Amino acid sequence: MKRFSSIDFMRGVAILLMLILHSISDYLDVNGLVGQLNTIPFINVIALVVLPFLGGLAGLFLLVSAISNMVSMQKQLMNGRSPGMLALRQVFTGFIIYIFACLSESTIGYHGSIMSITRHLNVTPIIIDWSTTFTRWGTFETIHTIAWCVIINGLIHGLISVKELWKKPKIQMAIYAFLAVGVLASTRFVWEGISNVYPGFPWGTTPQGNDVFQPHLLYDSFRDIVRGWFFGLWAAPMEPLFPYLAVTFIGSIVGIALAQPDKAIFKGFMKIMLLIAVGMFLVGAVGIILMLVPIIGVNFDHAAELYQYISYHRHWYPDLPEVLGGYIGNWDWLWQFCAVTGWALMATLSMLYAVEFRGKGKKFAEKTKFVRRFGFAAFTNYNMQYFYPLVAFLVPQIYGLPAYGPVGWGGIFLQIGITLLLYWSIMRLWEKVNYRGSLEWFMGTIGYYIVPVKKPESLRARKWYQKGDLAVEEAFYNAEWVNIIEETEEYHRLKRDSRITMIFAIAAFCVPLFVPFTVGWLFVTIKTRKIEGKNRQNKIALILCIIGTVLTGLFTIALFVLNPTMLGIPIF
Repeated sequence: MKRFSSIDFMRGVAILLMLILHSISDYLDVNGLVGQLNTIPFINVIALVVLPFLGGLAGLFLLVSAISNMVSMQKQLMNGRSPGMLALRQVFTGFIIYIFACLSESTIGYHGSIMSITRHLNVTPIIIDWSTTFTRWGTFETIHTIAWCVIINGLIHGLISVKELWKKPKIQMAIYAFLAVGVLASTRFVWEGISNVYPGFPWGTTPQGNDVFQPHLLYDSFRDIVRGWFFGLWAAPMEPLFPYLAVTFIGSIVGIALAQPDKAIFKGFMKIMLLIAVGMFLVGAVGIILMLVPIIGVNFDHAAELYQYISYHRHWYPDLPEVLGGYIGNWDWLWQFCAVTGWALMATLSMLYAVEFRGKGKKFAEKTKFVRRFGFAAFTNYNMQYFYPLVAFLVPQIYGLPAYGPVGWGGIFLQIGITLLLYWSIMRLWEKVNYRGSLEWFMGTIGYYIVPVKKPESLRARKWYQKGDLAVEEAFYNAEWVNIIEETEEYHRLKRDSRITMIFAIAAFCVPLFVPFTVGWLFVTIKTRKIEGKNRQNKIALILCIIGTVLTGLFTIALFVLNPTMLGIPIF
C-alpha cells in the first residue's frame, strides 16, 4: 500500500497537538498566570500567545485529509473507476463519516452525553445527561467539516472527471484554485445572507432556549431543526464550510500534484505553493496584529479575550454578541483564516520538501512511528479524548488540589505525559487486532455493505468482522513509502541535499519567527555534509544553522530568566 510518510506524520501531529492543547486549555491555571504576568518569566507570555494560535490549527487536520482524499480519488480514476462511481463512493463515505461525527459529538465522544461523565467523576451520583445527545448532534467541528468536504469534493471531482479532465492536472488545479478564491470572496456574503434569512444565526436561541445551530431533536420544531442543521453547515461557530471549503480545495491542489505518476510535482509548483503559504501567514498575522493593537489601547482584557477566540473560526465577525463584536471588522475573519491556514500549509509543504523531495520516505517513517500512530486511527483518537479529563481528575489530587482543579505547568506536563502514555499503550495493544472495534472499523464495515462499488476479492473473502480491519501491517509498518525524488548516487552527486538545506536555512532567516527551526535543521545539515562532502551550499546552511541555534538558545534562556518588570515594560 502506497503512503506518503510526511502526510501520515502531519496527521499524527494534528492529533497530538489536539490532545496537548486541550489538556492545557481546559486545566492550566491561566488566571493565576495572567495575574502574575509582570513578575513571571517571559516564556509564560509567549506561551499565552502561541498556544491559542496553535489551537486554531484544526484546519491542519482538514488540509492533510483533503490531500490524502484527492490522492486516493486520482488513483481510483487512474485504475479505471468511472467518475460516476467515484462520486457515489465519496458521497456514501462522507455521509458515513458525518453520521459517526454526530454520534461522537452528541453521545460517545468526550463532550457526548455518555463519555462526558469523565469530566464529572467528582460529582455523585454520576448522571448521564441524555439531553446532550439531542442537541450536540448539531455541532459542526473539524470531523463534520471533513465529512462534508469528502462529499462536496467527490461531487466536484466526479463532475470534473466526466470529460477525462483528471488527465489534465493543470486544468484541475486551476479549477480548484478558482473555487478556493470563490469561497473566500463569498464567505462574508454567505454569512450575512444566512443571518438575513434566519435572524440571529448562529448566536441566537430557539423558542425552547437551545442554540439555533444545535436545536433539540425532541423539543424544537421541525422547521427549527431543519434550518438550524442546514445553515449550521455553512455558518456554524467553529469550522463552517465557508470559508473552510477553501482549505479542502487548497489541499486538493496539492493532492493532484502528488498523484501524478510521472512527475509528482511540476517545475516550480512547490516554490509557488510555499510562497503562497508564507504570504497567507504573514498577511494574516499582520492583519491580526493591526486589529488587536487598537483594542489593547482601549481595553487589554477585551483584546486578550478576542485573541483567545482565534480557534473559534466563525467568531471573528462583527455579529459576535456582546461587546467584542464591536471591535471586529467585516473582513477580520480573513486575517484569522489566512494566519492559521497559511501556517498549516507551510508546515505540510515543508515536511513534503524535507522528506519526499529528499528520498527519505522510508527512513522518516521508521523514525516517526510514535507520532504517526496517533494519526493512523485519527477519528478514534479524536473520539477517545475522554481520557485526558480522566487524568485531570487524578493528577490535581496528587498536589492536594480539587479534582479537575486548575494546575500549574508542572501539573499540566504530568497530565499530558500520562495521557499520551495511556493513548500509546492502548494503540499498541489495539493494533494487534487491526483496531477492530474502532470507529474506523465500524465505518469500514458499514461501508463494505452499503457503498455500491465493486469490492476486491481479497476483501470479499474475509469474515464479516474482518471487513473493517485497518491494514496495520500494509499501511503503518511495511507500507510502500512513496518518494517524489529518489535518494540515489546521482541525487547526491548533484548535491541536491546541500541545496535543500541551504534553501531551508535561508528561508528561516527571511521570516525571523522560523529561526528556531534551524536547531533541528543543523543536524540535517551536518549529516548532508558527511554524505555529499563539504561545498558552498551546505557551508552556507551550516553557518546559518549555527547562528540560528545560538540565537535560539540565547533567546530561550532570556525567556526563562527575564520578566516584564525587570525590563521596565509591565504588560498591565
